[in-house]
Amino acid sequence: MYTDHPSLTFDSIDTIDQITAEINKSQSSICIDVYIWSNDAVGNSMLNALSNAAKRGVNVRVHIDGFGSRDWILNRHGKLFSKNNLEFKIFKKLPGWLKL
Repeated sequence: MYTDHPSLTFDSIDTIDQITAEINKSQSSICIDVYIWSNDAVGNSMLNALSNAAKRGVNVRVHIDGFGSRDWILNRHGKLFSKNNLEFKIFKKLPGWLKL
């Protein structure tokens, strides 16, 4: 995350809040690499923030780890990204996994 005023957080909620704030301020593009993406409150909050950014005309790309987010992939939550005009790629795909 690029910022003019970097800070260190010790709490995951603070970290997500800071990331969401940066997403909300973005004007041209966002590229996020994620190891674990879950279909939970945090994942849905991030999805909403990214969707709102895309609606503002921000180019949004999300790279999702194929191993760490395997439940997300197997449950085909990628459709939520496509539905919200978000570009996503899965990296480190394991052989034989379902294609989205």
